[in-house]
Amino acid sequence: MVRYSIERNKDRVSLHIVGHASEYGAVRGNNLVCAAVSTVADMVCMGCLHYDPDTEFKEADGELSVSCRIMPETVGIITAAGLELSRIKEHYPACFEKGENL
Repeated sequence: MVRYSIERNKDRVSLHIVGHASEYGAVRGNNLVCAAVSTVADMVCMGCLHYDPDTEFKEADGELSVSCRIMPETVGIITAAGLELSRIKEHYPACFEKGENL
């Protein structure tokens, strides 16, 4: 199951995604939902790095965290990512953990 959260404090905004959407039987690397979630994550990394060269990201098998300074552009990118992840979750609820956040 995929879990995600968006956090914001006074200085930084971040996105954290964990898991794999294996509920539809696709093997790792061939899952439509995972591909969509990965694309959103990649877009956040590239967009935040574009506006904030000090963006921090950590990537591991089945996990990604992106943290950047708060500025209108980075907040907009991460907000849009959260909206898209919510839309994907609406269409494929079995692939996501119940609840709003990690």
